Amino acid sequence: MLQKTYIIGRDNFTDAICSISSLLYKLEASSKTVRPVLFVFPEIYAQNELEYMLERASDALPGVQIFGVTNHNVTYNHEPDDYSAKIILSLICFEKANSGCDFVLSDLSEAPEYVASKQVINRLKLVKKAKGIFLFSSGLDARTNLYMQNIHENFPLLPIFGLSAATQNIAVPKAYIFANGKIISSGFLAIIFHGKELEILTDEVFGWTPLGKKMTVTKMRDNSEKIVSEIDNRPAVDIYTKYLGLLPEQVNMDNVCEFPIVKETGARIAGRICMRAFPDGSVNFGAPLKLGDEFRLTYGNPHEIFKASASHANLVAKFFPQALFLIGCMNRVIFFGEEQEREVSYFRKAHSELAVLHGNSELFFDKDGGSEINSTIVYIALREGKISESAKAESESLPQIQVIENNTHHKRVPLMRRLLTFLDVTTRELEDLQANLYEEVNRKTQEIIMQQQKLNEINKHIVLTLSNTIDAKDAYTNGHSRRVAEYAREISRRYGYNESAQEKVYMIGLLHDVGKIGVPDAIINKPGKLTNEEYEIIKTHPTIGAEILKNITEIPELSYGARWHHERFDGKGYPDKLRGEEIPEIAQIISVADAYDAMTSRRSYRTVMLQNKVREEIANGIGTQFAPRFAEIMLAMIDEDINYIMRGDLLAS
Repeated sequence: MLQKTYIIGRDNFTDAICSISSLLYKLEASSKTVRPVLFVFPEIYAQNELEYMLERASDALPGVQIFGVTNHNVTYNHEPDDYSAKIILSLICFEKANSGCDFVLSDLSEAPEYVASKQVINRLKLVKKAKGIFLFSSGLDARTNLYMQNIHENFPLLPIFGLSAATQNIAVPKAYIFANGKIISSGFLAIIFHGKELEILTDEVFGWTPLGKKMTVTKMRDNSEKIVSEIDNRPAVDIYTKYLGLLPEQVNMDNVCEFPIVKETGARIAGRICMRAFPDGSVNFGAPLKLGDEFRLTYGNPHEIFKASASHANLVAKFFPQALFLIGCMNRVIFFGEEQEREVSYFRKAHSELAVLHGNSELFFDKDGGSEINSTIVYIALREGKISESAKAESESLPQIQVIENNTHHKRVPLMRRLLTFLDVTTRELEDLQANLYEEVNRKTQEIIMQQQKLNEINKHIVLTLSNTIDAKDAYTNGHSRRVAEYAREISRRYGYNESAQEKVYMIGLLHDVGKIGVPDAIINKPGKLTNEEYEIIKTHPTIGAEILKNITEIPELSYGARWHHERFDGKGYPDKLRGEEIPEIAQIISVADAYDAMTSRRSYRTVMLQNKVREEIANGIGTQFAPRFAEIMLAMIDEDINYIMRGDLLAS
């Protein structure tokens, strides 16, 4: 693979095309079979001029695929505002027989994002050994994230990298993408690199440090994915007036370039830069956000950002690239100012013919996720063939690309540099302190939870013991309280109670008959029919139970279950003749469970009732004795119990 890159002005375009033609002729004359692709990145926004330029290139280079996108072609070591029109031409010559590129150009006026992404997906199914997609998008209304996400979901291991077309003015977009002579202003160009021996190394480098609390997007402007109206229910512009001390009219890219925001996208963090604020307090970001997104502000320490870039440049150098593209963000250009060339120089050491591009935003997706992003550089390194063993050995001895400081030890270090270092170190220390504090709080919380669980178990055993003592007073109702508790818990589960509430129901069920402690054993165990006086004494056990349990204020419902589990839905129960929803919900549940166990347990005066008879009694009691919603659940439980397991003689403890 061969790459040759030209940075020219408009007046030199013809000469550059002639130079490319001559180079291709020499390669052909040397019997080299190549498949040339010319990437054209013009800083030209007049379509007729662009058409004329591409027509000349196509005539001079027959058989050469020509792709491109309008671009902010920054000339390094110039002022960031020096945007005299420039053109970058980068020729790639594939040499291996199976290497090359295919493409899909989609016009949004003909194919919306989902349809356009399906076009790429269908093409990928036909392409052998696809290795990556070089993506160019154009149009402020293009939903590039949706387009990339659809492709990623179908080909999650295939990297996507690229940029959105640059515009002269964000309010008046004039941007284009083009392929083999066709130019569109709103859509997508997916260039599919493929080849058995083609290898691609790609990643994105951010480098800013997250700072402060998480904030949440709480309102978006209608029909826009880049204009945020409110953050934490306040005008979005407030985060810049609050944290940076700016007036709303001062909120723009020049004044906030040091402080992008970041959100998590999969395993990655993705930068977003504020482009401008509107009079209504909303903010236009350079990449999409959505309602509910959480993000943090960041700050940039140039030294740390350069270190991150140099680290990645070393990885690229060890890859031995034969072609290299670097996609930068204009926010980094503004932020670094006169030092902007330093970052590029690290990658230029890895490959001198690299092409450096700048659009309105960067595009990146890999197996860990991704999105349209800002304040980032994306690199794409290509080579054909494996790295030889000798090259691998050579890579071990390659000098490391390092960050070289411009300030010598005897010069005064700029105040901003010292403040940023101070902010960087103290932020990391605070984050470490916060992490340690979180671990300690978590450890203590776990200790408290374990102690509470132990205490709950002890309380449960005490309650079980007490309920067993109550049941032991009646030779015929052994295990009654436990069974009622279990039936009641299942009813509450099916009704939708959470696990904690279900356990509370179980405890209340265990103690619903605690008042029988105050009823003489002779009455409880009387084998024959009770007299009216004896029945009246039995009927006092709900009020006795409520008196016993009323002082347990942590679970006031304990006394509700004890006092009102013999109330009836029609108001004919006791002790208070409550009717319908006057009866506490827990007592309604216990009432059904208690009646069911009474009918399915052996008594001194009868055996266990037949299941169909029990079902009939529950059904007949709907709306009179029982709350309909809980009786219906009990009927469902009966219907599922085809072997009649829910019986006192089988479940007795």
